Amino acid sequence: GVLEEWTGQDSDAKGKVNGGACSGVIINTMGWVEGLGLKLLIHSIKALKVNVLLVLGQEKLHATLEREFKDTPVMDVVKLSKSGGVVCRPTAYRRNTRNNKTKEYFYGFSGKNRLTTHTASFSDLAVFRIGGAFRAPTSALPAGAVPSANPLRIVPVQWSTELQHSVLAVSYAQSSENILDSNVAGFVWVTEVDVGRARVTYYAPCVGKLPSHNLVMGDLKLYE
Repeated sequence: GVLEEWTGQDSDAKGKVNGGACSGVIINTMGWVEGLGLKLLIHSIKALKVNVLLVLGQEKLHATLEREFKDTPVMDVVKLSKSGGVVCRPTAYRRNTRNNKTKEYFYGFSGKNRLTTHTASFSDLAVFRIGGAFRAPTSALPAGAVPSANPLRIVPVQWSTELQHSVLAVSYAQSSENILDSNVAGFVWVTEVDVGRARVTYYAPCVGKLPSHNLVMGDLKLYE
């Protein structure tokens, strides 16, 4: 969400500097278009100030977006038909593709790159998850209101065996408060969490010290 808003603001600024003589941008969105995925898609459309939506072969999504943007004066929602023979990739296929690409990141295209093994104490590295916490308890909300999760809250994660096999992003942020506004340098792959010795072992695709001690956790795990 933050990236889309910055990109939209940057496009506006460049348009003013160049007298509006800016070329268009084609945005290829993700295929997650239900529940939270739909909310993220709509947010991206608004933040990036999109004025033409091309919906490929999805009647329900086309109808939803038409309703959402019916009062937007400069928005065209266009439905396109899929080419004959085009099929959706099954979930298992997409999961295998993701795992193969993740391994390719660490092992290289040939699969022969040598990973570098690193060990560190729990106190040397901090893990955070973004989202997953409530904005306010039910008692602090109006009667009948339901507490909603804050998708941008930064939550500390304690080292445990649950983190084993996790792929963690290495943030450039030097403090947890700057994680949302910072890029990631790359990823590490946790191979062992020794709770008794308070040490963690991880693979990295290159040698050298990490640019930051702040790591960001998602839901991605990788097994040999």
